[in-house]
Amino acid sequence: ADAEKMAATGVTLAFLAGCVILVLGQIFLTPLARLLGSTDTILPYARSYLRIILLGAPYMTASFVLNNQLRFQGSAAYGMVGIGAVVNIILDPIFIFVLDMDTGGAALATILSQLASFCMLLLGCARGGNLRIRLKNVCFRRDLFLEIGKGGLPSLCRQGLASIATRSHWVSCLSGRKRPPS
Repeated sequence: ADAEKMAATGVTLAFLAGCVILVLGQIFLTPLARLLGSTDTILPYARSYLRIILLGAPYMTASFVLNNQLRFQGSAAYGMVGIGAVVNIILDPIFIFVLDMDTGGAALATILSQLASFCMLLLGCARGGNLRIRLKNVCFRRDLFLEIGKGGLPSLCRQGLASIATRSHWVSCLSGRKRPPS
């Protein structure tokens, strides 16, 4: 019972964190684009992309948690199905070229593909012996928060540092201080 509460609470907290990212990202869209390396030339395209991609932040963050939960339960196959990649491959040329949506179309294709992946992961939670994600199990208790934090903090730190290192590397490459990987 506590495991299902922890799973549902973790996914809900991730979804809420994604909502915060969505709101703050929309408020600080230009500074965010600049932080990510936008120049004056690409800023309009970056803003167009970010404005749409941020709409998917809530279910993208929840997908990360669901994927890890399913992997932990021995059901990694649900996260590896790749339905999101297939949806993205199909929608990208349609939105970008046929509907002439440019970078906004690429962003829309991406968030729709992420939504498809999120739905696949939720479906995975409803199958087999996996923990069910039910809203009735969401429980905002201090002990659950601490347990979720203990379990997720190492992964957050590892992935956060990898993101920072990758961004730093590419900034160095773009500024001519390093050669990009071949």
